[in-house]
Amino acid sequence: MNLAAEDDRGGRVALVRTVTAMRHPDTTDQHLQALWDYLDARVGSDEFAVMDAFLLTPFAIERAYSGNDALVDLMRGVIGTCRTYAKLSLAKQRGGRRMFCSKLVFSAFDAAALRIDIRDPLYDRYFMRGREPSPLSSQLDEYKQFFESEVLTEEPAMPDETHRKGATKGFLGFGKGGPTFADMVTPGDLWSSPSLDLVGALHRMP
Repeated sequence: MNLAAEDDRGGRVALVRTVTAMRHPDTTDQHLQALWDYLDARVGSDEFAVMDAFLLTPFAIERAYSGNDALVDLMRGVIGTCRTYAKLSLAKQRGGRRMFCSKLVFSAFDAAALRIDIRDPLYDRYFMRGREPSPLSSQLDEYKQFFESEVLTEEPAMPDETHRKGATKGFLGFGKGGPTFADMVTPGDLWSSPSLDLVGALHRMP
C-alpha cells in the first residue's frame, strides 16, 4: 500500500488503488506461523517480479475464449508483446529467484498445508489436458516452444553466484523442464477459488 511514484509536478501518486482481501476459512495459528515462516524465508533472497505473470496471458486467453476463433489475430498480437517483454526483462535481470504475486500467495499457503482449489488451472491446459485443438490452441503451442526455450530455466543453488556471473537465460521464477502448478496460478484463479472467502475490498480515492 506504500508503493508510490512521482508525477510531473513532483507529487507522490499511490500505485496501489484497490486491494481485495480474502481469507482461507481453515487457517489456524499454526498455519499462520507456517505462512510467516515461508514469507520470511523469501525476504532478501527473492525478487518481486511485478510483471512476470503477464507471460501467462496467452494461456489465459485460450482458457477463456477457446471456442472463439475470431480472436486469432488478438492472440498473435499478445504473443508478440509477451515475446518482446520477456526479452527486455531478461536483459535487465540481475539473477536470483523471481516471484509474482499470485505465485507467492499460492506457494505460501501450499507451504502451510492449506489447500487452494483452482478451477480449470492453466497448468492442465499447458500440458494439453482439457483443451480441444483449435486455431487458438495451435498458436498457443507455438508460444509454448518460446516459453520453454526463453522463459523456463534451471534455478541456481546460490543466487549470489548467479549475480556475480551476470544474468542467465530464462526467468528464474519458473522451473526447468516445465512450469510447476504454482508457476501458472493467476490473480483471477485466487479470486474465483472456492477455497477462499471474501473479507472486504479497499478502494483508495484519488
